[in-house]
Amino acid sequence: MWGIVINPGEAVARNVGSQKRTEYTVIGSHVNLVARIESYTMRGQILISKNTSKDTNLDIQIAG
Repeated sequence: MWGIVINPGEAVARNVGSQKRTEYTVIGSHVNLVARIESYTMRGQILISKNTSKDTNLDIQIAG
């Protein structure tokens, strides 16, 4: 099971590589932020960025 991170922002999603080896990937500064936040998740957790929290009007309970 994985941790999940939610963060708004633009990213580029496409195939990159050569004719011999291609990989579908996403690139962008928001993707980098998500990767850093994801390193703090524990199995099954869902974390959101500060921008997600500000952009939504959800009543979010913070654990801990």
